[in-house]
Amino acid sequence: MNKIQKWLQKTVTGMAVVMIPVGGLYVVNLPYSAIRSPIAQKAPLLLLPSQIVVENNFKQAVNLVEQSDQLINNSTSFVDFD
Repeated sequence: MNKIQKWLQKTVTGMAVVMIPVGGLYVVNLPYSAIRSPIAQKAPLLLLPSQIVVENNFKQAVNLVEQSDQLINNSTSFVDFD
């Protein structure tokens, strides 16, 4: 029984060591100006995950706009509009 308690204690400690920084990073990347502004001034590297998501969404939006522009301006039949 003693080995099981030690193993459980080590497992819980290990999970806490991993989850506390991950939770902090999650809170830092929330889209609230009161949280993001001080972090952006002091430690902008912590905002990298949300910046990557924004950049990927922006690239996808640009691609979709270019595709729709090409389909509308270079259409050859009514099927292209659908």
